[in-house]
Parts: sequence; C-alpha cells; structure tokens
Amino acid sequence: TSLVTAMNGLILRLHDALTAQKRFLADAAHTLRTPIAAMQIEIGNLTTEVPPARPRLDALAAGARRAAQLVDQLLRLARLDEPQPPSRIQFDVAALLLDCVADQAALAARKGIDLGAEITPPAIINGAADEVRILFTNLIENALTYTQAGGKVDVSLRPTKDGFYAEVLDTGPGLSAGIEAHIFERFFRAAPEGVEGTGLGLAIARRIADRQGYGLEVRNRTDGITGVMARVTMPCVKS
Repeated sequence: TSLVTAMNGLILRLHDALTAQKRFLADAAHTLRTPIAAMQIEIGNLTTEVPPARPRLDALAAGARRAAQLVDQLLRLARLDEPQPPSRIQFDVAALLLDCVADQAALAARKGIDLGAEITPPAIINGAADEVRILFTNLIENALTYTQAGGKVDVSLRPTKDGFYAEVLDTGPGLSAGIEAHIFERFFRAAPEGVEGTGLGLAIARRIADRQGYGLEVRNRTDGITGVMARVTMPCVKS
C-alpha cells in the first residue's frame, strides 16, 4: 500500500541520515586531530620561551587538551558504531582492571583523592580486551572527575555464581533526581560548573558493555555514603 511504501521510504531516509551523521563525526574527528596536536606542541614550545605570558598559555593549553580529549572520544564512538566488534578472546579481567587503576594513580594523586583497589587475579572472561580497558578507564576517570580532594574512589572485583562483577565507588555529590535516565546519553553532562568533561565517557562505556554482552548500571550508592556506584557484570568462561 502507499502507506507502507511511505513508511519504508521514511525509514530508509532516516537510516541514511544517521549513517551520514556518524560518518561526519568520524571524518571531523580525524580532520581535527592533527591541527589540535600541532597546536599543543606549539603551546608547549611557547611556554618555555615567553614566561610572562604563562597564565594565558596555560589557559590555551587546557583548552587544547579538552579539544583533544573530545576528538579522541568522538573517534572511539565512531569505531564503536561499527557493526562488528573486535574478536573476543579469553583474558584475565582482574589483571586488566589492576592496570586501569594503576594508570589513574597519578591523576588521583594530583587531585588528592584516595584511589584504592580490592582485586585478586585471576578472573578469566571472554571479551575484546582493548574495549574492556576503555570501559573501565572511563568509569574510573568519571569517578575521579566528580570526586573532590580528600575523597575516595574504590575499585573492586568480586565473583558471582556465573561470573564476576566490577564496581567503582566514589564519594562525589551523587546523581541528582531525574539524572539517572539520561547519564548514558551522548554529550549529557551532570558536572557542576568548572568540572571538565566531554559528556561522552558513560555513553562509550554503555556502548562497549552492550557490544560485549556485559551488564552495566550506574546509580547512587545505597550504603549510606554519598556518591555513585558503577557496576559491570561479566559472565565467566564456560568450561
């Protein structure tokens, strides 16, 4: 019928529009990456040559860093929108998670945050290890972003009947009422004024968890401490 034909045409045009949008984001990110990197190098050179202008150069450097972070996140999203995920392998998620915590130790120290881990290898699962590393890195970075100096971020991995779950607990301000329904949306930010971020970290985490077949929930803590709990549930390798 004419109605079915019209609906099919609408669906096809919508699909083409979404594909074009994803292609544009990927192309734009690739195009921006090189000039932003060059700008960061030039700012670094000027910092040593023009001491009186240091505060303004520091502000420029911070802006370039945020732009570079946004480009990197956009490229990750573009890759994650590809229909086929990378090959899945067996790997020790406990060792990978410990590496992710170690990678964030310097950032935690700079912010004056106590970053702890309760993780005991081995914990063998199936998945694309590179994507899972990004998933955990984003969750830990997100917790550190929202936690103030003197606060704590605790990362743990525990067994379940069918696998393992990893938790990232922070002592930040928690999620405001009505926020939880939107935290996985692209470019959504719940950060207060002055807190840096791209609004893409949790969207990327959600996409990776879905591609890997893992569970992911992010909500306010229920243990009497103000803050957020992020939990990833992963099935173990079947023998």
